[in-house]
Amino acid sequence: MSTLSVILSVINGFSSVAGTIGNLLVCFVIFRNEELQAGINYFILNLSVADLCVCSVAQPLYIYYLNQKWSDRNFMYFKIVSYVALHASFFNLLSLTTNRLFAVWLSLEYGTVMRGKNIALVVSVGWLLSIVVAILFSSTPLQKPAPYFHFSMLIMFLLMYAKIFTIARKQRRQIVSQYEAISHNYRVRRIAQDHLTTRTLAFLIGNSVILFLPDLVFQLKGSSDYMRFRWSFTTMFLSSFLNPCVYAWRSEKFRVALFNSLGFSRRRSKTNVVALQDFKTLKGECVRGTIDNSIRIINIEALAVMEANLTGT
Repeated sequence: MSTLSVILSVINGFSSVAGTIGNLLVCFVIFRNEELQAGINYFILNLSVADLCVCSVAQPLYIYYLNQKWSDRNFMYFKIVSYVALHASFFNLLSLTTNRLFAVWLSLEYGTVMRGKNIALVVSVGWLLSIVVAILFSSTPLQKPAPYFHFSMLIMFLLMYAKIFTIARKQRRQIVSQYEAISHNYRVRRIAQDHLTTRTLAFLIGNSVILFLPDLVFQLKGSSDYMRFRWSFTTMFLSSFLNPCVYAWRSEKFRVALFNSLGFSRRRSKTNVVALQDFKTLKGECVRGTIDNSIRIINIEALAVMEANLTGT
């Protein structure tokens, strides 16, 4: 057993166990808390199921074959299983990104279209495509154009997020210019939530793009399967371990639900309580007009994000 095999086995062993626990917790928390059972969280749940398959099935299989004598036949079995899990994670992240683009671009239609049956249809199509693409790219002549397909997928992610970011920034500017409207507080709160969700999605996309990029480079360079097996599969598997870490880091609501689901009561720290009181005081001054208009416009937008962070929305 080589030193490299030992190092890769330790890395994958740790991320497999930690990723399995993390993705199980995401699924458990969403199933346990009705307030989290809303549009975008269904896609996060489905992404966690795909990542769970990567961490609990594909990675242990990788560790096993990593410590066996190399053979093309063994790699073929491993590749089919891992490709299904990895493409499921990739396509489910694409569904999540598409859902987010739909939500910010066609917000009026989003609530009526993205409901139970339609969400289930999108999820089912994602899994079906994962299985079909995995089989085609691992055992047929179509595996040759696979890197170009994967490259186009990465470009699609970046273009879709650029569109989401552009629309979200435009909406925030519109809300700031309409601060005197009656429904201002609701709109600002909604935009703040969308802003936090958009930033979370950026971390998820960035995580996948960066960690899938080494394998894409190996494929485009025409590297052997042995080279890819040794080096790039570990980075791709790490994305499934990091995704639940991103949820826990970015969502205060998820963390609170996690603590409650595990039977731990979590109180706000004194720092957060004081900060929230300061926020309410400053917000009241802005609403009463005791701060001049130029400062008020800037602060209203910033305070909305501050409120979302402090209250966990």
